[in-house]
Amino acid sequence: PELLSTIISAPRDVTVHPRQAGKFVLSLHNPTAGPLQAGVSVRCDNGYAITPAELAVEIPAGATRQLDFATPAAAAPATSLAAPPQADISIAFDETLQHQFSIPLRYLTVLGKELPEQPTFVLNDSAQLHSTVVNEPGSSHLFWRGPDDLSAEIRLACKEGKLALHVIATDDKHVQPFTGRDVWKGDNVQLAIAAPGQDGGWEIGFTHLANGQSEVTAWKNPKGADMAAALAKITLSTARDDERNITTYAATLPLAALGIDEDTARQGFALNVLINDNDEGSRESFLVIAPGLGRGDNNSSRYPLVCCE
Repeated sequence: PELLSTIISAPRDVTVHPRQAGKFVLSLHNPTAGPLQAGVSVRCDNGYAITPAELAVEIPAGATRQLDFATPAAAAPATSLAAPPQADISIAFDETLQHQFSIPLRYLTVLGKELPEQPTFVLNDSAQLHSTVVNEPGSSHLFWRGPDDLSAEIRLACKEGKLALHVIATDDKHVQPFTGRDVWKGDNVQLAIAAPGQDGGWEIGFTHLANGQSEVTAWKNPKGADMAAALAKITLSTARDDERNITTYAATLPLAALGIDEDTARQGFALNVLINDNDEGSRESFLVIAPGLGRGDNNSSRYPLVCCE
């Protein structure tokens, strides 16, 4: 592994834009005293076509070759991000040394100025589910039973420097006995944002309290950010319809309050949304768009990417 790290340099991930073609670069270094023949192949497990799919190059002694690969514009696939697609890369050197590795494909979602008719993201799949219930007969009534038990439609928009978040959560029973930093134990929404150039990310909670009021709280913020000042600028309205089993959350977040300027908003930032479920006094499960939120790992490398148009 140490030798290969001095020979191969690859990006951590590949960003796929829905409207613009892009590229990424692989660097191959030859540390030997003679020329080195290298063959490279790239295949994506979801059928996305990176070109060239195969190429052969000769690397002179002591030299480094940079290989450009084109990434065509493509919309995000309508599949769960619990297992994100990836590019599988195989590199063979002089037919004696072969190395295989994978790079995640991160699809960029462009947010319009108005909330879209169709959801930006949907939470309704068992692949998105994380259960905290002990698997025993006495707890079977707490197991997730499908979208009517817990699911959500998430819509996002970006206008005049503000991020709009609208969540329609289907939940057969709304239970939220907590307030403040403990609201994650009850029914609520968690939003995570990680922007380039920031040391750490935001983790913000939106809650419909037992008394019918709305509450915004936060658990994490980037180093140096003023959490209280940011929360004071976020607005939230919530409503619960027990007849339809629907809880609605509508939040507006000024991006500048989160330390995200116009250029960063246009280039893109990572975002994740989670909905918690509590039916009998404690969190029994949650649904999340992508891994990295909800279990304390706070790893934004697999979050979906969004940008403001």
